[in-house]
Amino acid sequence: MPEAEEFLIDTARHASVAAHGLWRRWRPAQGEGAPQMLLEDNRLRVALLVEAVLGVRLDVRNAQPPAPASWPMRLIRREVRRAPAALPANDGSAIYLPPALPTAGDAFVANDYALLGLLQALRVVRGSAACYALCGSPLAADMFLLAEAAAAGRALRRLLPGWARALDALYARCEDMAERPRPAGRLYSEVLTLYRGVLRDAQAIPLAGSPEAALEWATENAHMLQREAPRERYRQWLADLVTGRLLPPESMPVRLPTDAQAMPCGRPPRRASLARRPRVRSSDAGEDDAQPGAWMVQTSEPQEHAEDPLGLNRPQDRSFDGDIEGAAQSLAELESARLVTTPGPAADVMCSDDPPPRLEQAEQSPLSNGWYAYPEWDCRSGAYGAHPAIVQVAGAAAGSRAWVDEALRRHAGTLRALRRRLGLIRPHRQILRRCPEGDDIDCDAVVDERCVRRAGGSPAGAVYLQHRRAPRRIGLLLLVDASASTDAWVAEGRRVIDIAKEAALVAACALQAAGAEFAVLSFSGEGREGIQVRLIKEFDQPWNADAMRRIAALEPEDYTRLGGAVRHACALLARRAVDFRLLLLFSDGRPNDCDVYAGAYGLEDARQALIEARIQHIEPYCFTVDREGAGYLPHLFGGGRYTIVQKAQQLPAAFVDWLRNAARRASR
Repeated sequence: MPEAEEFLIDTARHASVAAHGLWRRWRPAQGEGAPQMLLEDNRLRVALLVEAVLGVRLDVRNAQPPAPASWPMRLIRREVRRAPAALPANDGSAIYLPPALPTAGDAFVANDYALLGLLQALRVVRGSAACYALCGSPLAADMFLLAEAAAAGRALRRLLPGWARALDALYARCEDMAERPRPAGRLYSEVLTLYRGVLRDAQAIPLAGSPEAALEWATENAHMLQREAPRERYRQWLADLVTGRLLPPESMPVRLPTDAQAMPCGRPPRRASLARRPRVRSSDAGEDDAQPGAWMVQTSEPQEHAEDPLGLNRPQDRSFDGDIEGAAQSLAELESARLVTTPGPAADVMCSDDPPPRLEQAEQSPLSNGWYAYPEWDCRSGAYGAHPAIVQVAGAAAGSRAWVDEALRRHAGTLRALRRRLGLIRPHRQILRRCPEGDDIDCDAVVDERCVRRAGGSPAGAVYLQHRRAPRRIGLLLLVDASASTDAWVAEGRRVIDIAKEAALVAACALQAAGAEFAVLSFSGEGREGIQVRLIKEFDQPWNADAMRRIAALEPEDYTRLGGAVRHACALLARRAVDFRLLLLFSDGRPNDCDVYAGAYGLEDARQALIEARIQHIEPYCFTVDREGAGYLPHLFGGGRYTIVQKAQQLPAAFVDWLRNAARRASR
């Protein structure tokens, strides 16, 4: 006779097997042999289809599964259902699709990814994600999801009638959700009825012309149902390929200054994989406010957390014996987290199939303070140093309007000559397609016209190509040296900084008249972590009286730490969509600083930064007033890439010749 303990164990085992089999009935088959489609194989195809059909360019990214809830939280909150896998979603600027999908057996579904991508792109065009954040209750949120799903489905049928059968096949596969176990209650029954109406393309949900109308309908009906069942508590449970998810937009990373030597160096970073990546959030109200110190003493070992306030650098963050796999698992359990970035190497790297927002997107705010880390070349070891140079970017102050007026009056003739000579730069050819008349036949337009005629339409007859001369798109950055050495006096009782300011003012006015895209920056520095870059004019800012006054305010500051300033200027230029990129430097002499940068170290680092610029197809050039520059400028910039000037009147001929030669080299 079996013991009581064995009887209980056998009973529990059989009950577990039975419960497991019951729930597996409602799960899709995920065996190793089940054929699957991968998003990686369809990403480009979906993006091209969305752009061709809707005329919008959207990123197609990997959808992340929702953060898992712990079993105590599920027990306390009595959560009825969590989405078990990644679902299609959008955040208003990008669409998210599951990394893998089972291959559909229906012959009419050529590619589920294309269908799901079109449905999400239609919601992006409608602006569904912005209104979803305004839903005041879980019931209103589910009803809004149903209204937007119905609107997207009807829009797809109207826009692409040939996809109707594929959409019906998708609805048929998702209809089994209506038969899954669900909580009892009138609210859930009403939502289920609406869900079935969407799947069967019934008119249970009125057609909403805009997300605002859908939000109003969902809010009113949710309030009405809540009044009819005031004691019933509703939690969101709709989550499948039809409804998808609507996500808030991700916040940009926050850049923090820190000591580059605080992070561990000398070993490769440890790596771990994230099962899912939490979304990037912004700081909550009062989160970064100063808090009072601890009012009690904790004698036990504190519990580690995956997220610390504002990315604080704790002692365990500098250790090598932490559990990186455990940290990755803990991080994956967060629904959202703040993302901060600091200079210096990373000790641990968490890999995800959906990378977070790029840092460059957070660096585009005009005249905003920021810290940037760039490597420095160490000529003694023949490699980049372990500690990066820190470039601090800030807006420049405004100077005297009288100085601007006097400088423009003094150089009026020079400016006229410069504008006239800039207009002589040869433009390149531009091809205009689908023109009513032209020099050649547009074969693509002929095919389209023929299709329109066969479809019973009236073709426009625009089937020609026209060849026109169009001005080149130039991206030019003026980098003005504002180091202390520019306080030296030169001919005519004027300082070096005065000549550099007037030269930059005249060049910028001429570039504005020529229609070029340009920016103006100044730089100086003291030490590896003290490089200062002042924003006088950014590429996307207008050239006006305020920008001219910022040039007037330039005064000598610190040393000439050139390498970091050049690398930051090249990083800004590399983002411009132009035909060719030019970097013009107004400087008084060789690189210099208060540390090892004063010797060959600084000269070789600046030379390496200029080599990096040419590798990025950026043409650097230097105008200098250093009469002794002939000894080091050929080594620093190369032959024919610098000019020694003493007066601003010498600028027109040298500047235009350089611009013409640089354009000729770039167009080869």
